Amino acid sequence: MVVDGKRSPWSAAKYTLAGAEAGSTHKLVVEFSPASPAAGTISAGQRAIKTLQSLAQTGDLAAAGATLLTGVACAALGVVLLTSNRRRKQEVQEG
Repeated sequence: MVVDGKRSPWSAAKYTLAGAEAGSTHKLVVEFSPASPAAGTISAGQRAIKTLQSLAQTGDLAAAGATLLTGVACAALGVVLLTSNRRRKQEVQEG
């Protein structure tokens, strides 16, 4: 950071301009650099698990649960239809 032409080290989230008087003019130049990854950065899989856990805590998982149950019900209906058709075909062939 450069304040009134003087470079000063800065790494905080905020900066207070000390000794500034009301009505005074100062030139402030801030240079940004890319942030390094934080310590303990999590992988994509861990991030997905963390997201799912937070969804479960807030109740937002209800829609996903309803969709899963609907899919299971459709799969069960398909199995019932296939087995009933096979039985019917066997009864016709035997009869």
